[in-house]
Amino acid sequence: MFARALLALLAVLWPWPLVVAFFFATAEDYLSFSGGEKDIVLTLPLALMALFYSLSCLILWWRGRRLRRCVWQSLLIAFALVLLLWLGLLAWQFISVG
Repeated sequence: MFARALLALLAVLWPWPLVVAFFFATAEDYLSFSGGEKDIVLTLPLALMALFYSLSCLILWWRGRRLRRCVWQSLLIAFALVLLLWLGLLAWQFISVG
């Protein structure tokens, strides 16, 4: 029982070390996208995707889904939510400019 809960916790939290590593790599210029300090802004979509993934994986696992299925569905949910958020901000920009 404890091993399953620990595995589920690892499945929920695995994106966060990647977000931190990406942030420090862009902040220290190990990863440079030729944007200067604006490269750190690229961490925001990654952090949002990790947040959406973690929350949806936790909710799906709490509702009794298998862990493998939770991971795949949470990846799809997180990607779709970030994409919808981006499209919503893009539409808002076009509406506010016109």
